[in-house]
Amino acid sequence: MYDLSKKETNQTLESMQEIVLLNEIMSLVQKPIIDSKDFVKQDSEWIQVKNEKIRTNFQDLLSDPIKNKIFSILQNKPLTTQEIIEKLDIPFTSGYRKISSLIQDGILVESRILKKRYYKKIIEYTTIVQSIKIELENGDIQVFIKIKSI
Repeated sequence: MYDLSKKETNQTLESMQEIVLLNEIMSLVQKPIIDSKDFVKQDSEWIQVKNEKIRTNFQDLLSDPIKNKIFSILQNKPLTTQEIIEKLDIPFTSGYRKISSLIQDGILVESRILKKRYYKKIIEYTTIVQSIKIELENGDIQVFIKIKSI
C-alpha cells in the first residue's frame, strides 16, 4: 500500500495549483486589454492614463512590493513565469497570482513563446511600460506612463 506523506501531498497540490494558474494566465493573454481612448498623449514621452480602472492598476502596482519587483526585473529582459518566481524567491502560488494579475491589468505582455511542453506553453513576459509617474493635483490623482522605445 502506498501512503502519500504530507510533503508529497503538498507538492502535488501545489503542482495542481500551478497548472490552474498557468491556464488562467494563458486565457488572460488572449484578451484585448487596452483601448486607445483610455490614454491621452501629453508630450513626446508621457501618456496620461484616463481610464479609472487602469489608473488603479498602476497605483496597485506601485503599492504592492512583489508586483513592483516583478515590474522592475522585467525592465531589462523578458523572463518566464518560473524564472521570475525563482529570481525573486517567492512562493509559486502567490507568484503566479501576482503575475496573472499584472497580465490581466495589461502591465505584463507576452514577449514570445519559447516552447510547448506537456500541453503547457512556456512564455516569456515583458512590460512595454518604461516609467510610471503619479501626480496629485487638487485632490485628483493623475497617472502618467512612458512607453519603452523599441
